[in-house]
Amino acid sequence: MNSSLPSWEEVFSNTDFGDIRRNARAITLANTIDGKFSGSASSTLPDKAALKAASRFLHVKTVTPESLTTPFIAANFSNLSCKHVLVVQDTTELNFSWRKNEIDGLGPITKGGNQGFYLHPGILVNPDNESVLGLASVTMWSRLKTKSHSDYKYKPVEEKESYKWFMVPESIQEYMTETITYTIVSDRESDIYELLLAQQEGNFGSNCELLLRAAQNRRIIDETHDRLFSAIENWPIRGEYDFWVDAAHNRKKRKATIDIRFEKVTLDIPGYRRGKIGKTIDTIWVIDAVERNNPENEDPIHWTLLTTWEIENIEKAQKIINWYKCRWFIEEIFRVLKSGYKVEKVKFDNAHALMNWCALRLMMAVRLLYLLTQRDIDTEDTAIPFFSADEIRLLERIEEKMISERSTIQRPRHKSIAWAVLIIALLGGYKALPSAKPPGQETLWRGLDRLESALLGFTLAK
Repeated sequence: MNSSLPSWEEVFSNTDFGDIRRNARAITLANTIDGKFSGSASSTLPDKAALKAASRFLHVKTVTPESLTTPFIAANFSNLSCKHVLVVQDTTELNFSWRKNEIDGLGPITKGGNQGFYLHPGILVNPDNESVLGLASVTMWSRLKTKSHSDYKYKPVEEKESYKWFMVPESIQEYMTETITYTIVSDRESDIYELLLAQQEGNFGSNCELLLRAAQNRRIIDETHDRLFSAIENWPIRGEYDFWVDAAHNRKKRKATIDIRFEKVTLDIPGYRRGKIGKTIDTIWVIDAVERNNPENEDPIHWTLLTTWEIENIEKAQKIINWYKCRWFIEEIFRVLKSGYKVEKVKFDNAHALMNWCALRLMMAVRLLYLLTQRDIDTEDTAIPFFSADEIRLLERIEEKMISERSTIQRPRHKSIAWAVLIIALLGGYKALPSAKPPGQETLWRGLDRLESALLGFTLAK
């Protein structure tokens, strides 16, 4: 587990931005906007002078998403102490089509937009306590040309946009020690033959494992030469697994019972690689998890997972399903970026500045998820790096108002992360009863929003 994430002073003090004065500007900017959920850059900064200084800094050519995030990523890896870590990766698009004028450097996006850019991060997750540990990698790009080539499928993977799935395991090689096993976790879009082959060939290091959701109905090599999805139907059910499904769009929170099948397979060379250099994928374990008796009018949960981990028994299959569920954290990062920090609402005039702003906010979203998922850390003063002095004083005042001296609530140590999370949860409507479950992300999100609103009045009243 990380002992802490670095402060902005630790991140930016020694970064090479081409001018030492820019280091102080980066520290000031990060400390000023961190934790503020307003949509525009101007509303998170105190005055026009601060906005002008921030804009000038973000437009500098030597200030890039890479230069901003590299020291943060390096610090996250240096603090790792667990023997196994998940590296969860995914892609989202940032849509600026609402801007009337064409923005220099942006390109077309897929969801009906005419200008935006793509973000593909990897985040570190502790599989044992399902907590966010930091940022592992980040790539941003604008799609300047559409994929109109009829032979696109046959191009080398390095020339395709899908190469993004390789960039995370490749980029972390300089940081990840061989004593830590890491598992790349990703969704169906990453079901790429070349990715499976690269791991099999050891291109991502001997300590790399894969866990991805199947999308391709690949041919398997056995006596039947059947397709994967057809073969799964004939596999025996090895056991069942119950877990809670969170509420989502058109879906209520429910307890799901999952039937689990798993087998070891060998995957054949895909047709477009036959006659070229290609190899079978010799050992892949497949876990098929299907919900039984799902509610009427709701689709059943059905995950077909491919992994390089050996599945010895039903307990190992359940553990790996839990690892895959941690993919939810990167969806939460995207939600914080778009619905919390509202990165698509800023008004800088070119892609360079917009991407730099997004890089800053991405690190802040990771810090936020770290804070909210490390709720058990009860060491005094561990919350101080995550809150301003005014926020700490406000949390103390809220504690006095919301928790009476006669309360039976078990109080965490003062200014610990657990202490801050409890107060934020109470602000969000959490009922800290002896039988209560830990506060959920929605409650904590609501509490943070109310904390920000209360901070303005608290500051004005000083």
